[in-house]
Amino acid sequence: MERIRKFFKDEDGVTSLEYSLIAVVTCLAIIGALVLMGPRLTDIWNRIAGALV
Repeated sequence: MERIRKFFKDEDGVTSLEYSLIAVVTCLAIIGALVLMGPRLTDIWNRIAGALV
């Protein structure tokens, strides 16, 4: 019974889970932004490459 109480009071796993969720949300936001901005970035890079040629 004591082991069960100790297991539920342990918060080490909760902290790592919170950090993992923050990392996942951040990655999703970055990927979403890149997908939305992809065509515009491609256009910018193509204009830069064209100016260098």
